[in-house]
Amino acid sequence: MPTKTLRFFSFLFIASLVAACGPKQPLPTATNTGEAPEVGLDIYVFSLGQADAMLLVGPSPEKRSLLIDLGTPRGEDGNTHRRVAARIEAITGRRGVDYFMVSHFHEDHVGRFSKKNPRGIFGLLGDPTDKFVVDTWLDRGDGEQEFALRTRAHRHTIEHLPRLLEQGRVGRRAVPQFGSGEIDLGPNITVDVLAVAGRVFEGDPGALAAVEAANPGVYAKAPASENDFSIAIEVSLGDFEFFTAGDLNGAPFPGEGEPYVTHNVRFFGKKGSTYTNVEGWMVKHWQDIGRESDVEIYRANHHGSKNSSTADLVNSLDPEVIIYSCGGMYGHPDPEVIERSAEGAIQLITHSASEKSWPDGLPEELATISGETHIAVAADGSSYSLSERGTFKSWSDADEAQDRDIRPDQ
Repeated sequence: MPTKTLRFFSFLFIASLVAACGPKQPLPTATNTGEAPEVGLDIYVFSLGQADAMLLVGPSPEKRSLLIDLGTPRGEDGNTHRRVAARIEAITGRRGVDYFMVSHFHEDHVGRFSKKNPRGIFGLLGDPTDKFVVDTWLDRGDGEQEFALRTRAHRHTIEHLPRLLEQGRVGRRAVPQFGSGEIDLGPNITVDVLAVAGRVFEGDPGALAAVEAANPGVYAKAPASENDFSIAIEVSLGDFEFFTAGDLNGAPFPGEGEPYVTHNVRFFGKKGSTYTNVEGWMVKHWQDIGRESDVEIYRANHHGSKNSSTADLVNSLDPEVIIYSCGGMYGHPDPEVIERSAEGAIQLITHSASEKSWPDGLPEELATISGETHIAVAADGSSYSLSERGTFKSWSDADEAQDRDIRPDQ
C-alpha cells in the first residue's frame, strides 16, 4: 500500500478519536447592537425543497453576485427557477449573475434540459424569452471519467452549454482554480477554492486516487458518486467565514473511538456507487499545512446526509450556525448528524425534515425550519445578522484559538 495512503488511513483513525472526545460548546447568543451596521456581504440560502440554490452578493454599488447551484426539486410545479430568478432580480436589480457555480452535476443542483420542460439553470438559460445571463459559468470540468460515469446533468452541460456561450447567455466557462483568484465579489471579500473534483490542492492526486491505489478496481465495480467531485469554497470578510461544499461526501459515523472509512459502496437496486471520504482527505490536508478552518456558518454538505458532515470536518470547522438545505426526502437530515452538533451550533433547515428519520417530528431544541435564510455580514466582517434571529459576533483567529467552551456570552 502506498505510504501516502497509509498516512491517510492513520489520520482518519486519529482524527476520529480527537473528534469523539472534543468538548461540547455553548450555543452562540445574539447581541443587541442597536443600529444595524453597513453590510459588506449578503448570503441568501433559498428554500427550494429537495434542491439547492444559494446567492452571495458583494457590497453596493457593484453588487457582484455568485449563484451557487440552481437545481430542480422533485415534485416541483415547473416554476422554481423563475422564482429564484425573480428573487435575484429583486436583490441585485439585475436579471443575471456575475458568477454561476455548479457545485456538482446532479439535477437537484443544476437542473436538466429538455425541449418542453427545461428546469433549474437550464430552465432560465434555455428560455429564449428570458433575459437571464451568466457572465462566468464555473464547474468541475469534464475529466475524471476513469472513476465515475457522467450524470445526465453533466451530459446536458456538455451538449447545451456551447450553444449558450454562442448566444451570449453565458460569457465563459471555467474550472475553478485553487486559491482566491477565481471569484471577485468586491473589496475585502475572499472566496477561497478548497476542493475540486476530489482534489484539495494544486498537484494533489486526490482522495479517489488514494482509495483506488489501496483498493484496485473499486471504481470499476462501483463508479464514484458525483458527490465526490463537489466544489468546496470558504468565503471570508474580516473575521467572518462561511463554508459550503455542495454534496461533498464523507462517511457514516463509525461509532465512538472507531476510525472513519476512506470509502463505502452503496447499492441502488443492482447498481453500486462508491462514496469517497473526501471530507477526511481535505481535513488531513488542513492539518498537514496548519490551516485554521473555524467558520461562523457551515452550509451542511449533502443536505445533512449520514454520509457527510463527519465529526472530523465539523470539529475542524467548529461552526456557530449550520444550515441544512433539504426538503424532507432520503432521510435528510440524518439524526446522528443533527444530534452531534446540537449543543454547539444553531441549526436551521430550509424546507423540511424527513419523516423517515424523524417520525415524531424534529425537536425544536435540535433544529428549526427556517425557510429562506438571509445572512447579512457587516462591512468590516465583525458581525453578522441571521434572518430574524439577531446579530452575532464574528470570532477572530485569536478568539478561536482560545478554549471555546469557556468563552463568555457574546
